[in-house]
Amino acid sequence: MVKSLKTLLLKLFFWDAPAQGAFFGLTLLLTSVWGIICIFSCITAYSRTWFHTAISETFLPATCVILLFILVLCLHYMVARNPFRLFCHWSSCMQVILCLLAWTGAFHVFWTILAYSYHPFRPGGLKGPYSNEYLECLPYVKYFLTWFGIDGSGCFWFALLGVVFLVFAYCLSAKLIATSGQLPMRRLFGRGVLALWGMFLASYILFTGAALLERIRFHRDLQKLEEHFGRPPTAKALSQVFYDDSRSCNPDFWKQFEENLEAYNGGKDDYDYVYERQPFGIMPLGIYEKRKQVFQERKGHEALDAQLSETLPLPYRKFSDDDLLNAMPLPELSLLREATRMEMQHLRFALDDRKFDESSACLARLDNMILYLLDDFALISHLCGYAIGQMRFEAFERMLASGLASNDWLESQSKTLLELEKRFLHSEKRLLYGEAAITLSVLRNPAKIGWEGEKHIHFPSLRFYFPQGWWGVEYNRKCLVRMFQVEHFSQMPAGPTGSLLVNVVVSGYSKVPQKRQTFLASMRILRSLIDAELHKRRTGSYPDALAGLPLDPFSEQPLKYRKGTCQVTRQVCMLKPAKGDPDDEHKDEAELFGSQSEEEWQFEPREETVDAVQIWSVGPDGIDDGGLNKKAEYGSEQKNTDDIRFIIPIH
Repeated sequence: MVKSLKTLLLKLFFWDAPAQGAFFGLTLLLTSVWGIICIFSCITAYSRTWFHTAISETFLPATCVILLFILVLCLHYMVARNPFRLFCHWSSCMQVILCLLAWTGAFHVFWTILAYSYHPFRPGGLKGPYSNEYLECLPYVKYFLTWFGIDGSGCFWFALLGVVFLVFAYCLSAKLIATSGQLPMRRLFGRGVLALWGMFLASYILFTGAALLERIRFHRDLQKLEEHFGRPPTAKALSQVFYDDSRSCNPDFWKQFEENLEAYNGGKDDYDYVYERQPFGIMPLGIYEKRKQVFQERKGHEALDAQLSETLPLPYRKFSDDDLLNAMPLPELSLLREATRMEMQHLRFALDDRKFDESSACLARLDNMILYLLDDFALISHLCGYAIGQMRFEAFERMLASGLASNDWLESQSKTLLELEKRFLHSEKRLLYGEAAITLSVLRNPAKIGWEGEKHIHFPSLRFYFPQGWWGVEYNRKCLVRMFQVEHFSQMPAGPTGSLLVNVVVSGYSKVPQKRQTFLASMRILRSLIDAELHKRRTGSYPDALAGLPLDPFSEQPLKYRKGTCQVTRQVCMLKPAKGDPDDEHKDEAELFGSQSEEEWQFEPREETVDAVQIWSVGPDGIDDGGLNKKAEYGSEQKNTDDIRFIIPIH
C-alpha cells in the first residue's frame, strides 16, 4: 500500500521526468486561467444560491492547491535540470529573450481587454485608457492602441495578435524546456498535457454551442416581445412612440424655461430650500411674512407660470441604436422639480390670501407637469411624476379643507382625477416598453461603448475568443427579454432568479408597483373625499358612511371611511433646542422671531387630534392601521404604519 502510494506521488509530481513536469505545469497554468474564466462566466450568468455557495467553498482552496502544485513542479525542474545553462549559449539566450517578449506581448493584449471588460459600460471606450487605473501600470498601452488603431472590428485583430503571441510563446517555451531536458520536444506532450488540451477543446465547443443555442432562443423570445408590445424594442421604434402626433418637439421652449428658472432662483436666499421642503408647514408669523416677501420679489415666476399653463412640448432627444439609451440626458426633470417647489409656494400663499382662482391655476400647472411626465417612456420620469403628484394631492387636500371651492370646481376636479387615473393606468405598458428598449440597448451596445466620435471595444468581435462570456451575455439577454413579457410591473420576478442580470435589473423595479399603487390610491381617495364634501353641501353634514367607495389597490377591498376624531401630524417651525433660551417659553412669537435668525429655526413634527372626515388605504403592508402613517421610534416596541390617508377637517 505504501509502495503504491509512493509510486503514485512520484508519477503525479513527475519526479523522474522534471522537464515533462515543468511543461505540464505550464499547460496547467494556461488551461486553469481558461477554467477560471469559465467559472466566472457561469457565476455572472447563472445565479443560484447553492451554486454560489459551492463555488465560494471550493474555488479558492482548489486554486491554491493548483498553484502550489505548479510551483512544486517548476522548482523541481529548476533544481534537477538547471535551465539557467541556456544563457551560456548565444542562440539559446536569444530564444529565451524572444520567449519572454512573446509572453509579455500576450499578457499585454489580454490584460488590456480584461481591464476594459471590467468596466464594460464606462463611456469613452479605448480613447482614454491612460486614466484607467487598471491600465496605468502598463506603460506601453498608448503605443499599442495608437499603432493598431483599436476601434470597432479592430479589436478582433488585436485579440488575434494576442493569440499569436500566446501560441508562439507556448511553443518556444516547449522547445527551451526540451532543450534543457535533453529530450525530443514531442516527449513533452504526454497524456496529461493532451488531456488538459482535450478538456480545453471540449469546454470551448460546449460554450460555443451553448452560446449559439441561447442566441437562437433569444431571437425567438425577442420576436415574442415584439408581438407583446406591437413594435420592436429599438431606439428607432421608441422615437416613433415618443414623437407621436399628439405633441410637438420644441427645444426652444425648454431653453427659455431654463433661463426663466435661473432668473427665479437668482432671488433665493440661504434658507429658501429649508422652507420649500415644507410648503404647508406652520411657521411663526415673522418667518411666514419674510418667506412670502422673498417669493413675491423674485423675478421669473410669472414667465414660468405662463409656460406651465400650456401643454408642455417635447424636448429634443437623440434616438440611435448606436447609443446607450440609459445615458440619454433628461435635463427637464430637474427643471420641473424646481418648478414644482415654486408652484407649491405660490399655491400656499394664494390660498392663505383666499385667492382661490390663483391657487386653482397653480394646481392646473402641476397637472400639466404630471401629464407630461406620465407620457414619457423612462421610469425616472414617471417616478418624478409620482413625486410631483403626491405634492399635488397634498395641495388639493388643503384647497378642499379651505371651503373656498365651488361645487362646479369640485365636480371638475373629480373628472380631472378620473381622467388622470385613466392616463396613469394606460401608461404602464408604455413604460414597460420604454424600459425594455432602454435595457436591451445596454446589452446591445457593449459592442459600441463610447460617445460619438470616440473609439470603443467591439465586444461581439471577441465572442469566438471568449465563448464563455458570449454564452453568458446571450443567456442573460434571453432571460431579460422574458422578464419584460408582462402586463404589469407587479408580475415581474419578486425573488432571485436563475439570471444574475435579471436579479440586478428587477431589483431596480422592486418598488415601482408600490409607488404606482400609492399614486393610484391617492387619486381614488381624493375623488371619494370630493363625494363626501358634495354630500355635506347638499345635506348639511358629512355622511356617517360613504357608499360606493373605490377599491383599494393594495387590498382589492373598498377604501376605508370614518367620520370623527383622528390623529394628524403637522410640520411646525420650532426654535432649535441648542439655540433656545430658558426664558423663551415666556416670550410671544413676535419677540422670539425678533431675537433669533431664520438659521436657528427648524421644522419638527407635532401630533394633533382633530375632528375630520378621513378616507384611507391600508398601504403596502396590507394592514389597516386606522389611517396612521408614521415610523416607530428606534428601539421601541411599536411598529411602523404605512396607511395612505387624506382628510377634511370638520370645523
